Amino acid sequence: QQRGVQQRLPRGIDEKFAWMKGTEWMWNSWREVRFEPDGTFDAPTDSCAQRQCKWSADEDKVYIQWGSDGIHWVNPSKSEPKEGNKLTGKREDGQKCSAT
Repeated sequence: QQRGVQQRLPRGIDEKFAWMKGTEWMWNSWREVRFEPDGTFDAPTDSCAQRQCKWSADEDKVYIQWGSDGIHWVNPSKSEPKEGNKLTGKREDGQKCSAT
């Protein structure tokens, strides 16, 4: 059950985004999500139960494999875990997403 062309995702987390390991964010003013150091993406959704969701990053952006909710791409406004930093991007269906 593939949706369109399979996006080529990086396997690891580029050093540029290593600071995101272990950080928590308020997703779309909804609930908190966490970027685990081992590449697991933790969100309070059925599609992320049993640690099924993953995150990775190349030198340009962060990729989230959010189970049945699809791939999400985000970029932080700052390259460090500082107050006021914001993630902005979109889902594979084109819907915008953000986290603070």
